[in-house]
Amino acid sequence: MVRNPDGRDRLPRETERFAAALAAGYSKGRRGGQVAVHVARAGDVSKRRGQPPGEVTLARFRTVRVAPLRAEDLDAAASSRELP
Repeated sequence: MVRNPDGRDRLPRETERFAAALAAGYSKGRRGGQVAVHVARAGDVSKRRGQPPGEVTLARFRTVRVAPLRAEDLDAAASSRELP
């Protein structure tokens, strides 16, 4: 989930793709290369009675394909950089 305090109609593309890559990094499909991630507004996400835990219904969404990324990868990349 990405917060949008400015109320923009759309997030910047790089922000959306970064968030999708993090979501892909923690999904079951993270080992398969490119992962399809559904992008939806919070108002378009609902949980119907009787659905299993973790399963939701999306009224509207777009799909982006990204390479998985995990927070540990970011930490390792940041610590390996030389400081100026």
